[in-house]
Amino acid sequence: MFKHSLGTLALFSMFASVVVCSSAQNLKEISPVPVPGRLIAMSAQLPTPEQRRSMVPNQETPEESNLEKINYYVFQPSDESAKTDEGFPLLLFLHGSGECGDNLKVLKNYGPVKICSDPERAANWKFFTVAPQCPAGSSWFPSQLRILLDKICDEYPIDRSRIYVTGLSMGGFGTWAMLAEYPEIIAAAAPVCGGGELAQASKMVNTPVWAFHGEEDEVVSCDRSRNMIAELRKCGAKDAHITTYPGVEHDSWTRAYDTPELYEWLLSKQLGKSSPTVPKGANTSIFPPEEPDEICEPGKLARQSVELPSVNRARDGSVTLDESKTQKMKFWAFIPSDESAKENERFPLMLFLHGSGERGSKLNDLKRYGPPMYLSRPEQAKKWKFLTIAPQCPKNSTWKPDQLKVFIDKICEKYPVDKDRIYVTGVSMGGYGAWRLLEFYPEIFAAAAPVCGGGNVNAVVKMKDVPVWAFHGEEDPAVPCSQSITMIEALKKVGAIDARITTYPGVKHNCWIQAYADQELYKWLLSKKRAQ
Repeated sequence: MFKHSLGTLALFSMFASVVVCSSAQNLKEISPVPVPGRLIAMSAQLPTPEQRRSMVPNQETPEESNLEKINYYVFQPSDESAKTDEGFPLLLFLHGSGECGDNLKVLKNYGPVKICSDPERAANWKFFTVAPQCPAGSSWFPSQLRILLDKICDEYPIDRSRIYVTGLSMGGFGTWAMLAEYPEIIAAAAPVCGGGELAQASKMVNTPVWAFHGEEDEVVSCDRSRNMIAELRKCGAKDAHITTYPGVEHDSWTRAYDTPELYEWLLSKQLGKSSPTVPKGANTSIFPPEEPDEICEPGKLARQSVELPSVNRARDGSVTLDESKTQKMKFWAFIPSDESAKENERFPLMLFLHGSGERGSKLNDLKRYGPPMYLSRPEQAKKWKFLTIAPQCPKNSTWKPDQLKVFIDKICEKYPVDKDRIYVTGVSMGGYGAWRLLEFYPEIFAAAAPVCGGGNVNAVVKMKDVPVWAFHGEEDPAVPCSQSITMIEALKKVGAIDARITTYPGVKHNCWIQAYADQELYKWLLSKKRAQ
């Protein structure tokens, strides 16, 4: 299933305006009536959001595009135990981008609609449920959803003080957007693997929110939910909670909507009458506790961290550091127990830059390959001669040479580093990072070993005095082998003192397995000293 890759496009379109229509009197109803205990397909003509009107094809007159047919499911409970004199509690469910279109049945695969389509579970379902389907290629517009809610509340016995909103992925973003636009009508909300605008948090501070997210979600980062809940609390919210699922990727909705406590918590909320409650299963803290730095003992990898100032590069190439804005960088540090390569009480330094798949906050991910993998194995670690530093790049970021330069300076202050023997190596994104460091700061390196990366061929003259040994798989589909070949050939043309390349026939992107298993690489590195 193609699911929920949205990002800024969805956020942009969510807040677009719709044609002004304050009541349901102009909405042409073409639907059957609800049947208690059964999921009923309905449709209505709703105002077309302005941003979507231009996409409506083959309209004879402009007025025809002002209304669009929206399909939706309605479920009226047969269980009336939650019904009051005012009517049923209403739950609005917003699906993800994978269910957009005109096949309403696909909504039955997830969440409340899935529950309502199961006779056994539907028998105990207490919410009057509305689940609209978003047109293909679009996203949720709060103004249009508000009109649909008003229509439902006008036509059916709904308790307007108990309207709840939930949604997954694109629908999670839609849920946050509804809270930002219409907090006065929503008694509580449960966004799942979505995100909102932090600047809008103050508008929804009085609405109870329970967010859900998978901690390994690579489609919508778990931090999108964490940051919203943190911002709500910062603004004074007393009833803002989050549940995160370790090891779970984008599909956090399966577990979220199978949580009975979610529905009990929603039903306990009413506009203007609810007391803050901590739902069972919510995290005790928004963000996971950070693992502390470890003592760096010879022969063992140690978890370390350092505060780095933000780095700004001006158009003229000058670099400025903003000490008022810092970023914590986590890294592995290794001091050799084998001191045979030590000179004048100082070790040669190897800087290892990982690839894009290891970005984030889980430092153990760096042990998947290369030097950190070897150093996590005692038998190999005891023979390792390099003081080794392996930083972790933040999620959704890339290696920045200016910041890495500051990082290297701090490492040299903290550890016994021989500044004439600093080497850089990296894989894929880290291979690009190694080339970039050579481009901006060639004067600090004794040698470099970029693996399956690429650099700026126009900058080779700057790095011609630094020995470079590149490695690449000849069948690499992610980063073409030609990128390494081109760089090495360009270095040779400008008179590089030592530019070489090893390519592996039949090998694809993971040439790092062969590259870092090659003992000649380490002998070659140790033979190099910084040009004076």
